[in-house]
Amino acid sequence: ANIERLRAQLRQVRFPVQHLDVAGLRLGRPTASLPVLHYAFLDLSAPLSKFLSEHGHELRAKTDLRFVECAYRALRENMGYSPALTVGQ
Repeated sequence: ANIERLRAQLRQVRFPVQHLDVAGLRLGRPTASLPVLHYAFLDLSAPLSKFLSEHGHELRAKTDLRFVECAYRALRENMGYSPALTVGQ
């Protein structure tokens, strides 16, 4: 049920849901959420992507681990949000 709600919300923001790894999400694989994070930080909003870049958070051309580290840093430093999960989890 949660994955279906996620799919519906992702459709609303025009995420290409055919790229959603539903099986990986059900199994709890962290790599399954990376396309969603990439889309949210880099493709969903050009102004957000520009803002992050202007504030020193270059997220493109990073390894998956570095991307997540930089995205979490941007959330903490510029948006006042600390994700419940750590990068290591």
